[in-house]
Amino acid sequence: MKPYCCSQISTTFLNLASTTLSHSFIELCDDPHLFVDGISAHDLHQGQLGNCWFVAACSSLASRESLWQKYKRHLSTTSNSQTPNSTMAKTKELSKDTRNKIVDLHQAGKTESAIARALKMKRGWVFQHDNDPKHTARATKEWLRKKHFKVLEWPSQSPDLNPIENLWRELKIRVAQRQPQNITALEEICMEEWAKLPATVIPDWKEQEWDPEKLDSYAGIFHFRFWRFGEWVDVVIDDRLPTVDSQLVYCHSNDSNEFWSALVEKAYAKVYGCYEALDGGNTADALVDFTGGVSEPVDLLEGMYAQDEAARNQMFERVLKVHNRDGLISCSIRATTVEDMEARLDCGLVKGHAYAVTDVRKVRLGHGLLAFFKSEKLHMIRMRNPWGEKEWSGPWSDRYQIYDECDVCYSSEEWNKVSKSEREKLGVTVQDDGEFWMNFEDFCHYFTDLILCRLINTSYLSIHKTWEEEVMRGSWVYRDEPLRNRSGGCINHKTTFLQNPQYVFDVRKLEDEVLICLQQKEKRATAKEGKGENLAIGFDIHRVELNRKYRMHTAQQKVAGSIYINSRCVFLKKELKEGRYVIIPTTFDPGQQGDFLLRVFTDVPSDCNVDGSGCSDVLRWNRELTLDEPPQTCWTGMCGYPQLVTQVHVLSAEGLQGQDSNGASDPYVIITCEGEKVRSPVHKDTRCPSFDIKGVFYRKKAKEGIHIEIYNKNVIVDTFLGQVTLFSEPNDRQEQHIVHLRDKGNRQDNDLPGMLTVRLITCTTLTNI
Repeated sequence: MKPYCCSQISTTFLNLASTTLSHSFIELCDDPHLFVDGISAHDLHQGQLGNCWFVAACSSLASRESLWQKYKRHLSTTSNSQTPNSTMAKTKELSKDTRNKIVDLHQAGKTESAIARALKMKRGWVFQHDNDPKHTARATKEWLRKKHFKVLEWPSQSPDLNPIENLWRELKIRVAQRQPQNITALEEICMEEWAKLPATVIPDWKEQEWDPEKLDSYAGIFHFRFWRFGEWVDVVIDDRLPTVDSQLVYCHSNDSNEFWSALVEKAYAKVYGCYEALDGGNTADALVDFTGGVSEPVDLLEGMYAQDEAARNQMFERVLKVHNRDGLISCSIRATTVEDMEARLDCGLVKGHAYAVTDVRKVRLGHGLLAFFKSEKLHMIRMRNPWGEKEWSGPWSDRYQIYDECDVCYSSEEWNKVSKSEREKLGVTVQDDGEFWMNFEDFCHYFTDLILCRLINTSYLSIHKTWEEEVMRGSWVYRDEPLRNRSGGCINHKTTFLQNPQYVFDVRKLEDEVLICLQQKEKRATAKEGKGENLAIGFDIHRVELNRKYRMHTAQQKVAGSIYINSRCVFLKKELKEGRYVIIPTTFDPGQQGDFLLRVFTDVPSDCNVDGSGCSDVLRWNRELTLDEPPQTCWTGMCGYPQLVTQVHVLSAEGLQGQDSNGASDPYVIITCEGEKVRSPVHKDTRCPSFDIKGVFYRKKAKEGIHIEIYNKNVIVDTFLGQVTLFSEPNDRQEQHIVHLRDKGNRQDNDLPGMLTVRLITCTTLTNI
């Protein structure tokens, strides 16, 4: 068998490595660069691998140069993390040798050249590694041979080395030998420096660029970062790329000496285990991996955007908003059969093929002053085929060529309706480069699926809407005992559904838009072991009692739910009213196991109390509900333990006494049981409020009544409107009560205007509600 050989992109690598490796090497060019004339969507052309989804995502990212630079790492440090000044103070406690190492670590957090120095350990060392036994070059070579490749030059795989982690290991050994008491202090310092690393796909790319004037600084190593399951992961690769006849097999650029796209693809393949794992995938996953954003799929057929003009205009505004805020967008035409995959339509579009959206504009029609004063604007969207060819041939395409008064060649005849200056702003060209414009109506007519990857703004200094993000990690774990089982399946399985993990949060505004994303742990990288299929996952949202602290055991008011699909992420956007809610993430079938990440975003005003110490915060994320009932403590014997659980549901009131000048009121209700209180939101300008609030009470005194009071909200002192006292026992058959409001104190026998509708449920088994 002919041995495989490894290609490289630098003569320096060849000279340094030829004395240590037995493989033959091929130079791809004499003047290699990461980037030639900057970053562009045109730098990417799909190779022989069926990963148009990945290349489309890269094209979207390439059109946003700021995304390579701006995003910062969000990592939690230890609870005793120090400020930079205290870090330096703590450094003084260590030995001189240790301080020097920490200084190197600090530099590694700022420049990738320092990372390269840390990894190569000595001058002239070239980064390389033996093949991963699970994904060897030979195994992948055999897979590619099935794709009709005869000759393949292939790189060995490199380990996922973390430069700071490597320094930490080396440093920990030295400190453990000499100063074991300072291990904790050193770890805190390392975590602080780790948190300073910027989280970009290609961090400090200028410092990773090959420089012919600094040959000694080149070590054949490249560093990338991807967002994986809630954190940014560092991936380090060597510079060997698979080729056939000295030509790159996979992703490549127009310029033969530009290699950023090929190297990013290799790093991404390494995350998933091998190139083969990228043969078919989901563009939404890649967009999230590049940005840490939230991916929202849109079914254009289901929304009937091609037929409904009003809905189409609203959708265009959504797409434009995502684009203008640096979001990434992809689209495709659904293939319903195997034969449809990559079938070309008469209009030039390709089915079952991912396209990158590279621009979204409102184009002004007309020329000169007429265009300036004319209000008509056309909704336009620009896309790119990862193949770098085969474009749309309909209106606004490159199909027809029109020459203006300056003999400048433009595309289809529709572009003649647009002024020259407007065309120049849009960058209209007539080239078969895979990039083309369509009006949004035609887009909705032909394309079936749209993916919007939102980059959620969490900065309070931004002029755009600010969101508050909360992240929870959990697992679906099957156990035989029902109260301990955490894999109950979807709501179709009524007996086990509430055995899933449960997460509670409060919405503090009258109405708030909430974004929820459920992500399961990626299984693509384990496909070799037969574990590559994702679970069908989804979630439901239930509105619960305002004081709910323990797990739900009976289903309550379901207010929203996601679809169930075997994709990595499931997304839902929902307007929720003020109250307390429980999210229940599930697999479709019970008994399935896996890890998940739950992300919740909500609108937060600038004056919110983010620490939750007050009541002005919009959303307060509490925790996972883990306890089924109140725990027994050392005080239980003295203070007693609940014997009953009662759910109080105040539905509505009618005929309340008017308090305002217009004869209405601003009522709210307070439920009190054994010293615990639940208060509803204020209902404005009504004498017949629909309260629809619940409270759950674990009661020690079965004979004690439940008090419900109604007040009118005033600026200084609230006005009492009436009260009722109800009693509830497990054997009560009547759950719903309609009662007259009474006065308080020595006048409580007197009726006051108004009726109250209440539903009571009481059980002796504390895990029944």
